[in-house]
Amino acid sequence: MLSSFIIRKGIQLQAVASASARKELSESAKISFGRHFKNGENREVIRFQLRSEEKTKWVEVPLSSKKGRQLYPVAKRKEILRKMVVQLTNDRRDLMLMMRSLDRGKSASDERLGYPPAQDVEKKLFLKYTYEEFCSLVEKHDQSISAGYRYGRHVFRSKSEMLVAQLLDQLGLEYKYEPVIMFKDEERWPDFAVYCPETGRYFFIEHLGMMDHMKYRMDNMEKMALYEEFGIRNGVDIIYTTEFGRGSFDVGAVMGKIAGIVIAQSHS
Repeated sequence: MLSSFIIRKGIQLQAVASASARKELSESAKISFGRHFKNGENREVIRFQLRSEEKTKWVEVPLSSKKGRQLYPVAKRKEILRKMVVQLTNDRRDLMLMMRSLDRGKSASDERLGYPPAQDVEKKLFLKYTYEEFCSLVEKHDQSISAGYRYGRHVFRSKSEMLVAQLLDQLGLEYKYEPVIMFKDEERWPDFAVYCPETGRYFFIEHLGMMDHMKYRMDNMEKMALYEEFGIRNGVDIIYTTEFGRGSFDVGAVMGKIAGIVIAQSHS
């Protein structure tokens, strides 16, 4: 399962990053920010260890002093590393929980909320992906994104989604934005449903635009797992476009994925 592979890879990367941060913390000098309270005075200080042949002692200097300004970058780096270790530990725990949940065939969110496992649920949508079915799909028309990015008759949630729509128009592909599909009694709406006349089938596009945010990344991994459980196959029935941080969105990569799904559908 693709989502299991992604999560396992994420766990490995988290472990490597955490080990690297811990190693740097242990090998570098002990230093931290603090506050000194004396005679009603409250001032910011930097505390660090001073080692001699006989003993090791803690020394404190005002942050505003020359020595404090010199030590500030080192203390800031140590503070970032400590926060990173805590965050990576929490992220790794969440990923492990999600992995165990996928292995047992239920969502991580259900486990965190204490829901019992679903019993005897038939997890197939039986979509035919025909043009007639594509025409029957209803767009969500979410009024909350009225201040988004307008192109044609749609208002998109992000600039990247708008660029995907422009690319689809350039390729002459008919699309629907946020079509409503039902997973049993739960409503979902992939970003795009796109009809390809060359194959006589439609497919979905999901744009994952904030994958550098852990909460967003976890939610969308669960979504990807849900699609797979209901028979929506990655690379044949759906493609995922991603971006991290503030990097530029690669429309060329999207075109390559669309070409790939056309080939996959032709041989499906």
